[in-house]
Amino acid sequence: MNLKGKVALVTGAASGIGLDYIKIMFDNGLKHAAMLDFNLQAGAAAAEQLNRQFGADSTLFVACDASDMQQLEDDFNKAMNKFKKIDIVVNNAGIMRDSEWEKEIALNFAPFHEERTGVRVVTLCPSAMDTTLIADATSHTKHPEWLPEMKRFLASVPLQKGGEVRCTGTSLH
Repeated sequence: MNLKGKVALVTGAASGIGLDYIKIMFDNGLKHAAMLDFNLQAGAAAAEQLNRQFGADSTLFVACDASDMQQLEDDFNKAMNKFKKIDIVVNNAGIMRDSEWEKEIALNFAPFHEERTGVRVVTLCPSAMDTTLIADATSHTKHPEWLPEMKRFLASVPLQKGGEVRCTGTSLH
């Protein structure tokens, strides 16, 4: 996959699969990445490391609650102002907390409109990822009586590691 000159915006980008997406895209020629994540400390550290590795100002980190559509739009515009274009959007942010079910739905199913931005979004989720989303799932349940079954289920699901992210057969023009 050749991403030479392309600019990506990735939500949930401070760690895990989101950060892996960015590294893989840079390894394939990405010019710039806008990293959006609520984790200020991890995001700033990751952006600093990426800027050292892929060139000063190659990465912009913006602290963002991706479940807040107004904030997401404002931060999208910050990235547009910085890089002048966005070719790729990876809506990776997500939570698994039934104790915050309204936020869970707002974040996990937030639409990003192609007709407004011109960005085409392709989502691939071959299986569950071994991330804090899964690791913390049992600590944020609204129904403690479901914990034994939830733990049994999560233990039975094969989890992908972040390093197993693959980019295959994709052409972005």
